[in-house]
Amino acid sequence: MLEPQETIPPTSDSSITTARDQLRLLGIFYIIFGLMALPVLAIIPLQSQLVDYFVQNAPDQEMVDLISKLATTGFVSIVVLTLVHIISLVYIGFCFRQQRHHTLCIIAAAFCCLSFPLGTILGVISLVVLLKPEAKQLYGVEGASL
Repeated sequence: MLEPQETIPPTSDSSITTARDQLRLLGIFYIIFGLMALPVLAIIPLQSQLVDYFVQNAPDQEMVDLISKLATTGFVSIVVLTLVHIISLVYIGFCFRQQRHHTLCIIAAAFCCLSFPLGTILGVISLVVLLKPEAKQLYGVEGASL
């Protein structure tokens, strides 16, 4: 006797629409998550007051120069890294919304999981949605159709 083979139902229009809506919503969440880093840039003036305090209480001119160089390097690094973080998350949000760059979205979702707790939630949900056959089909990934 022949055993019944497991058949995989083809993806329906409603499941494609649901996946598209989920990806667009995730895109909005990535954009918001990226913009949540903007207040970090507002802290820079407060940190400069702290550096001014250390400069005023430094024992000699060599220490003042060292503190100034270290503070400048730190501030520039914080600003650059924060801007890169914001721009990359906003770009990933647009990739989700437009269903482009599937592999990049998976990598970003995996890295997003490292940002506990909100990033972890967003990353796990993103991975679940991205690995669905319907999402792969929307992205045009090979082997997406079942």
